[in-house]
Amino acid sequence: MCALVALGLATAAPAQAAGRCGSHPWCDTSLSPDERAGLLLGALTQDEKISLLGGDDLFGGAGAADQHTGTSDGVSRVDLPPIYFSDGPVGVRQGSATALPIPMALAATFDPQLAFSHGSVIAGEAKSKGNDVVFAPTVNVMRTPLGGRTFEAYGEDPFLVSRLTVGWIDGAQAQGVIANVKHFAANNQEGDAGPVADLSGPGQPLGPPPLEGNRLVVNAQVDERTLHEVYFPQFEAAVKEAHVASVMCSYNRLNGQYACENEHLLHDVLEKSWGFKGFVVADYGAAHNTIASLNNGLDVEPCRASPTRPPR
Repeated sequence: MCALVALGLATAAPAQAAGRCGSHPWCDTSLSPDERAGLLLGALTQDEKISLLGGDDLFGGAGAADQHTGTSDGVSRVDLPPIYFSDGPVGVRQGSATALPIPMALAATFDPQLAFSHGSVIAGEAKSKGNDVVFAPTVNVMRTPLGGRTFEAYGEDPFLVSRLTVGWIDGAQAQGVIANVKHFAANNQEGDAGPVADLSGPGQPLGPPPLEGNRLVVNAQVDERTLHEVYFPQFEAAVKEAHVASVMCSYNRLNGQYACENEHLLHDVLEKSWGFKGFVVADYGAAHNTIASLNNGLDVEPCRASPTRPPR
């Protein structure tokens, strides 16, 4: 909660005494983000705090020019401004946008500086469209080519993926935009989804229950050594070297527990071992159990809005 509130206070804040939320004590940019967040939390009601744990616009994923991929409305009573999120790893998903070379092609250059430029261009364009956070980079290693989003990442070598991950995040966050590294973790394969046609299927937020093996429900069973040697290095580098401010937890289960409610993944590894101080966002529809998610490390569920709510 503290990290998320700090985001609302800090993103795109001008270099002056008052941040973009006005002249309240928590808007004083001479204070640390943690100090400002603490002041603001003390001023919020319980309902207002809860409102910050979920997204407020479900329809931006379609990529319309007048919609962000995700929105958190903030709290107008205390002048906490809205936060806007945009996809993505290949370019901004919001109307007309620059279509950059796919990350797999970027990886073929073996050039972290080019990754810096790639991230800088995408984040700069996301910022120009009014966004605070960009859902990128995708850094899952290519375990199998039978994955529809393999092109969004950097291939099969953990060292190469890590170097490009750090370069991309450095370039993006240099633009004053928060990078959201994804999808944590072991989100590397997919099977038959079945009919994913609506947002109201029982037990599956993205439609009717998919067939076993699909990336929405697959149980990746990976021993600890393999996790740390193959599946974790790029995420660890993102946290420790690039100081990424946000992590997206993935759809799949990891060793039996869904990633967005996985205590070992989010608490033991991400927070305790790596010292991550930012906030964790669920992939759209990846949060299954509110209590387990909140207790085990999830901070934001961006896909909580009612499917009947009209787009704006």
